[in-house]
Amino acid sequence: FGSSFFLFPMPPKPEIPEWDPYTVLDLPPDADAKAIKSRYRKAALDVHPDRNPDDPHAEEKFAKLTRAKDLLLDPHLRAKIDQRVEARAERSARQAKQDGQRRKLREELEARERQAEEDRLARLAVARGIARQ
Repeated sequence: FGSSFFLFPMPPKPEIPEWDPYTVLDLPPDADAKAIKSRYRKAALDVHPDRNPDDPHAEEKFAKLTRAKDLLLDPHLRAKIDQRVEARAERSARQAKQDGQRRKLREELEARERQAEEDRLARLAVARGIARQ
């Protein structure tokens, strides 16, 4: 490898952020490159730091918008993002289904508890009636 190997290290792998680039650009997951570029241009005009000198976060917003565009235009990174978005959607659907099942179980349990309390009160009333006679 020689000494030149250490002079030119491999660039780090681009990290995929936790935020959703589709949401940042307000795009559907099936948007094509033309739609991504068009939406980026329109949004960039709104958040560009030169157009918003009074906004202290304008530079961050613009950088995030640019990063979202770059991520979605890279086919490999976009595939990873799509996998993550799909996994989140599946997890949300699974949690919603489990929440429905939990709600149903809770309602059934509460109904059985109410019935048991009514039965206990009825037995108590019968027992008091017998004791008075």
